[in-house]
Amino acid sequence: MSKESQDLLRRIANERNIALEVLEDALEAALISASKKMLDPEMEVTRATTDPETGDYRVFAEKTVVEEVDNEALEISLPEARMFDLDIKLGDTIEIDVTPHDFGRIAAQNAKQVVTQRIREAEREMVYERYCNKIGELVSGTVQQTERGNVIVDIGYAEAYLPFNEQPRGERYHYGDRVRAVITEVSQSHRDAQVLLSRKSPELVKKLFEQEVTEVRDGTVVIKGVAREPGKRSKIAVMSTNLDVDPVGACV
Repeated sequence: MSKESQDLLRRIANERNIALEVLEDALEAALISASKKMLDPEMEVTRATTDPETGDYRVFAEKTVVEEVDNEALEISLPEARMFDLDIKLGDTIEIDVTPHDFGRIAAQNAKQVVTQRIREAEREMVYERYCNKIGELVSGTVQQTERGNVIVDIGYAEAYLPFNEQPRGERYHYGDRVRAVITEVSQSHRDAQVLLSRKSPELVKKLFEQEVTEVRDGTVVIKGVAREPGKRSKIAVMSTNLDVDPVGACV
């Protein structure tokens, strides 16, 4: 791969927080896919590379060395094979350059499309993997926009969705507002990964107490139940695992 191509992929990987190897594999897959549209469909394309000096794309296929060629897509004669390897023998396989004419232009178009698609897939997978095990956890974020009462919240590595029916009555949100909520669902489709939030869930009260009260956080005081009227009031039932600690006093 040329230095320019390598630098470009590295920059994209850093900006999108995607492993460089993922983009390199996507580029090679794109080149192989593009070449198969121009070569004999029977040809066994094994790999694709970028010339480090010229930046040109090259494609390689594996062929079997035979005495008499019946299928040019899969076979190569011994004299021709020995132009690449003097020690080659009948029955051996050899990898040769089969780059189609005018491959560069078509390959570049295909590579851009496939790499862009792989970036979207990698970002979707990254969001899902980061949040799928955090259902019920408290997150903080910044309001990005509102859509028909629903709120889009930037929670760091993803834009989460706070539905209207998961918002306490009377709350209003504006761009830049800080919001704390609990994750209620994480799903993944062919288009994207979606993180759903709630500010009405009783779990939010528990998590806020865990964050603010040391005794709840370390397990000395246990929240046994939550009764809540979102936007108005909340009541919690608590108990202490230590006779010397007043559970109600600790939470006030």
